[in-house]
Amino acid sequence: MYPVKSATVPCTVTARLFSLPTTTAINTFSFLQISIGPGLLSGALLLTSCAELTPREEPAAAILKKKAAPHETPAWAENRIMPDWWKQYNDPALNRDIACAFENSPDLQIIAARLEQADAKVKIAKTAAWPAFNLGYGFRFGRTKEVDFGPYNLAPWTGNANLKWELDIFHKLKRARESAEFNRRAVFWDHAAARLVLASRIAESRFRIYRLKKEIDVLEESTSANSDILVILRQREKAGLIAETEVHRMVAEDEKLKRTKEELNRLQLLAEVELETLKGGQNRECDISGSLPGLPPIPCRSFDSLVCYHPSLLAAESRLRAAYRIEESARLNLLPSFTLQGNLSGASPHFFLDQFKRWHREIGPVLDIPVFDPARRADLATKRGETNEAAAEFRAALIDVIGEIDSAYVNLASRDKQIKSVRREVEALRKARHFVTANFQSGIVSQVEVLESERSYLQTSRIKAALEEAVLQDHIMLIRALGGGLSECEALPVITAEPVIKPTPIESLLTVKHPGKKLLHR
Repeated sequence: MYPVKSATVPCTVTARLFSLPTTTAINTFSFLQISIGPGLLSGALLLTSCAELTPREEPAAAILKKKAAPHETPAWAENRIMPDWWKQYNDPALNRDIACAFENSPDLQIIAARLEQADAKVKIAKTAAWPAFNLGYGFRFGRTKEVDFGPYNLAPWTGNANLKWELDIFHKLKRARESAEFNRRAVFWDHAAARLVLASRIAESRFRIYRLKKEIDVLEESTSANSDILVILRQREKAGLIAETEVHRMVAEDEKLKRTKEELNRLQLLAEVELETLKGGQNRECDISGSLPGLPPIPCRSFDSLVCYHPSLLAAESRLRAAYRIEESARLNLLPSFTLQGNLSGASPHFFLDQFKRWHREIGPVLDIPVFDPARRADLATKRGETNEAAAEFRAALIDVIGEIDSAYVNLASRDKQIKSVRREVEALRKARHFVTANFQSGIVSQVEVLESERSYLQTSRIKAALEEAVLQDHIMLIRALGGGLSECEALPVITAEPVIKPTPIESLLTVKHPGKKLLHR
């Protein structure tokens, strides 16, 4: 297929055609005062914009620089979008990362393109209920005979106009339009769910960077303490107080700490690369000056509000409602349909130089009764199976979400107890480390006790940093499972009346009970 270089070519040809003279007037139809040829072409060009023929001029390099479209929330979803939950961590770097990701993430751009497609499909479904009007113009060879069997030459130039309008008496087309609208809602909630997942992954990556930085700081502290001990050991070895073996043992311990530090640096760089990727490859300089925030209030949500606010569940629900309505449209397609049809055609022996001499016109309703149509019945069976599939997917998504919520509550309850214990352990080891180091400098304890004390303190400090990050990760997991979290003291926004067209069997699927927050207090 060759691309159209310019949309002005057909417009120029049309302008030249309009300059041809018209001569004879038609007596049969007084409303046709100009030649039917220019009239048909001008009407066609009025209905088909020349701008649609212009190719899109966008080089491949511009695709890499394309920004995500602004996220617009429709009126029916305004009260169901959760607030910016990540701001409760009070981390300016995290806020900047998420804002950058929302603007540049290719994943969000993909779903935004799907939104455009869904909008177009809604328009297609709406136009199915509109009348269709077509114009045609052509050339023909042939003859016609009357009853006296005398031959007559056919006029070579023909023109016609057709009108077809299906009357949606049984709301078949309306159900198809509602299905397209619910599919569009499903894609919108997919976009909201993708934003939720993207924000949670960015928060997880940033907190991982903070945890690794904290472990590196603890490791540097132990490395500095080991270096001081190594200086003391070398002095004692020169004085002949200890064997050279103890010095080599401490050197090996120091090298082990350096190797561990290098591994932590590698993991931190990988976390920064992951963060850059999530942000769409933007802002390659990562701010690592922050620290792990404190744990915000634990969010909670009732089962009813979970179903009403979780974007993934709302997407599955919208797809179920869309499948149910397209099934209804297929069922109504088995009923008779009424169509209003009209046709107007004429012929002329000359090209644009004479009006049409002979006309044929017809208009009237057409009743289509599907007495036996296996294809329509098979289509209904297919749509019914798709509805059952959508119902099963909705129930599976609901059970998965509830499982994620309960798992997050279990993890939070356990991490809370572990963090309290490890903090007491680190404090005790810090005091023991201080006394052991002082006694070693006084020559009271051996090098083995010093090494054991340093190893215990370092290991427990790293465990403490890992648990502090883990509890934040569990908190993020709970927020993601809840569809966006709110603290206990905050109330959910009130949902205004959503235009639900007709109740569907979806209510019968909401039979799974949600244990809720009670797992946190086991």
